[in-house]
Amino acid sequence: MLLGLGTIVAGGGAALGTGAFSSVEAERTVTVETAGDASAFLGLDADDAYDVGTDTVQLNLGSGGNDADGSGLNIDAKTSWEPMLAVQNNGTQKVTELEFSYDVANNDGSGNTFSRVEVGSVTADSNEIGIEFQYRGDHSFGSTDGFEHGSSESSKSNEPTSGNPLNTTNIAAYDLVIDTRGSNVDSSTSLDVTVTITASTET
Repeated sequence: MLLGLGTIVAGGGAALGTGAFSSVEAERTVTVETAGDASAFLGLDADDAYDVGTDTVQLNLGSGGNDADGSGLNIDAKTSWEPMLAVQNNGTQKVTELEFSYDVANNDGSGNTFSRVEVGSVTADSNEIGIEFQYRGDHSFGSTDGFEHGSSESSKSNEPTSGNPLNTTNIAAYDLVIDTRGSNVDSSTSLDVTVTITASTET
């Protein structure tokens, strides 16, 4: 969390003399309140079939409700979840950009290191894996699709930009796509992926 405080400027008359001083120490109080992902300023909501988190979104793609008879992703394949994530602007400022960054860690004890690349860009026989949240555009959320949004809510047609921002209460829907085609991942590979979502707002 980044908390920016504006510069505090104090003005005075001639009684302050030259304005020279050796040091100034001032204490201020800042109150920070947090919220669960769904109700935060940048609201995050994922398909309940794969979201195993409580207050924060945590996706388990190996044992979701729709994977009752499976144990993981297909090898040498491109797998999509449509949609997987809904991002809602619960703040007062317009969101002009949503940027996704990815950090991949191997947790199967093999010592292999995998890196994330764009979907469709995996080098043959490499320790690369394609992972992307891709903007979906129009999507009407139904009462049985695994999201908290009501069936009357729909996502925006266009991805947030400065000319087409995500206004207050607007929703952006994203598909999750994972590409293992050509990758060295196998049936023993287990990966933890941390996704950071950065929202830029209108100034």
